[in-house]
Amino acid sequence: MLASIGLYGTLDYAVKCRTREIGVRMALGAQPARIVGLLSGEVLLWTVCGVAVGLCAYAAAAVWIRSVLYDVGSWEPMVVVSVVVLVGLVAAIAAAPATWRAVRTDPARALRVE
Repeated sequence: MLASIGLYGTLDYAVKCRTREIGVRMALGAQPARIVGLLSGEVLLWTVCGVAVGLCAYAAAAVWIRSVLYDVGSWEPMVVVSVVVLVGLVAAIAAAPATWRAVRTDPARALRVE
């Protein structure tokens, strides 16, 4: 839940910061699908980077996990895959409102901002 709130807040802020850019792109004739693709690609990149850093941290902490927890393996592939899929779903769900707002941006209004 905390990750989804953080992702939503970050993506919402990123879209608000890029309102002018999105407005210019739409004023020049960019299709909404292109804007969705642009933002989705960025979300995918950040999600993959976050998962990679998380997996590296998990690998570094595997020895400590084995020593602290009783009768639990330090490498559970099913848990790792489940967490990666869950983080991907949370990122997609968190990105949806910000992407929807970006697609519905009025170009004239976005250019008048600031």
